[in-house]
Amino acid sequence: MVNLQESNIPNPLQPIEIDAFLVDMLYKFKTNLGWLSHGYSRAYRHFQNDNGKNNFYPEVYAGTVKGVPTYVQPTPDNDKKGICYFVVGKEKPNPFNAFNFNYISQEVGIVFWVNLSLINQGSLDTELITQQLIAEVRDVLTRKIIGTSYRPKIIEVCREFTEVFKEYNLAETKNYLKAPYQAFRFNCVIDYQEDCITAPIRCQVINQNVSVDETLCLLPKLDFSDDIVFNTLTDQQKQDLTLQLGL
Repeated sequence: MVNLQESNIPNPLQPIEIDAFLVDMLYKFKTNLGWLSHGYSRAYRHFQNDNGKNNFYPEVYAGTVKGVPTYVQPTPDNDKKGICYFVVGKEKPNPFNAFNFNYISQEVGIVFWVNLSLINQGSLDTELITQQLIAEVRDVLTRKIIGTSYRPKIIEVCREFTEVFKEYNLAETKNYLKAPYQAFRFNCVIDYQEDCITAPIRCQVINQNVSVDETLCLLPKLDFSDDIVFNTLTDQQKQDLTLQLGL
C-alpha cells in the first residue's frame, strides 16, 4: 500500500467528494512523480505568532496525539526532495435539483516545492529544470487521471512567490525560490457529482448517466426470450416490439 502522506499523518478513512479526489490525485502524483518525496493532502491556513509577529502558515491535519488534534506544516525544507499539498478554495454548486444528482465545481490549488540539488544535481551546472517538472505534473493531471468520477481542469500555472503561496505570508527573504530551490502551483477547477446522502434508486441513476447511444450499444446483448428481460419492458414497448416484428 502506497503511503499517501508522511508516515506520521494518517490516511483518511472516510473521505467523500473533494476530499476523496484529493486522496486519489495524491496517489497519482506519488506513483508517477519520482521526485515527490513528501506528499500531503489538504492544507489549511492557520495563524502563528512568531516572536511578536503574526504569520499564517499552511498546516495539514495529522490526527490526534493522546487525544489532542495536531497539525504539521508542509513548508519548504532543504532535506526534502519534493513537497506538494492542496489548497481547497470555493465550492460552487450548479443550480440545485432535489430530484437529480447535482454537479459541483471546486477550486483547488496544488502547490509544489522542490530541491533541484536532490532531484538532479548535474542539471544545475547549466539550467533549472523546473519546467520539466511542471510538464510531468501536467501530464499526470491531463493523461493519468482517467476513468474517474472527477476531472481536473487546469486554469493556470504560477511560479511567482506571491502567487504560489498567496494564502500565507511566508517570508520571501528566505529564498524559497532561489536555486537550487523552486516552487510552482497549478490552479485547477474540479467538476464532480455530489455524493448521495440517501440511497439512490439504481435504475434511476443508470438512466441519468447513460446516453441513448450507449443504450443502443447494450441493447443487442439483451435476450428477450428471457422472461426477466422481457418483463422489464413497459406494455407499450411490448406492443411496439410486436408490431415491428409483424406478429
